[in-house]
Amino acid sequence: MVHLVQEPKQFNDFLHQLCKFCLQNDLRSFCDFLATKVFMLISKTEAAASDVTEEEARSFLVKSEPKPE
Repeated sequence: MVHLVQEPKQFNDFLHQLCKFCLQNDLRSFCDFLATKVFMLISKTEAAASDVTEEEARSFLVKSEPKPE
């Protein structure tokens, strides 16, 4: 996988805002779609300027289990 990591903070902030918008507007399926495409935050491992750990990057778009009713 190739990443353009010149602006990791801006990319990570954008991805956070995009998912927040989707969740607020009942568009969870879009976040689920991104998760299937292995779309994730840029971690410190990939770019020294990032403030995201490898674990945070891997778990960011992981589908959460539905809550039992």
